Amino acid sequence: SAVGIGASAFQWRYMDPYVNDAGAVWGGYGQPFADDAETAHLLCGNAWVAVTGSASGEGPADRNARRARLRAELAMQRAARWLAARPDCGETFVFGVDLGQHVSTSSAADAGAATAYQRQILIVTRARIEDAEPLDAGAAEEELRAFLADPENRAAFYAGRDFPAVPTILAPQSQFAGDWR
Repeated sequence: SAVGIGASAFQWRYMDPYVNDAGAVWGGYGQPFADDAETAHLLCGNAWVAVTGSASGEGPADRNARRARLRAELAMQRAARWLAARPDCGETFVFGVDLGQHVSTSSAADAGAATAYQRQILIVTRARIEDAEPLDAGAAEEELRAFLADPENRAAFYAGRDFPAVPTILAPQSQFAGDWR
């Protein structure tokens, strides 16, 4: 199949969202998929796309697990909303993939600057195949699951990053399901 991997230029800002026992607060530092030219290149023309959320190695694992999940959910929603506004891209199943927390690679003194690549949104896509039977959400998810289950695929996808947790696929977001953040 025509599976491709890439990365958005967008990197989540260190500690965004701020997570505590009361919940999560987004800092308003910018949103993924705001650059139309880059986003069109990454998302258009695919049967399905999967976008990631992750947390860098600094900080407590439980807080960063919540942060990574929230980032995956928001990235998925933003990608689906972007596609919904561009019907010429075609119907596309949009998945979020929670990668969890990256292995710690630096001292706390870095304050997140040296680890921004660990918070970058990674993208895996499967191109739409003309004259092929259309996929349903279940078949699309199975293709994504098979891709992520292969250690060579995951290594290429991570491009040197080290996420020890098993990637968690979030239920597909319909690109036609309304408005978000």
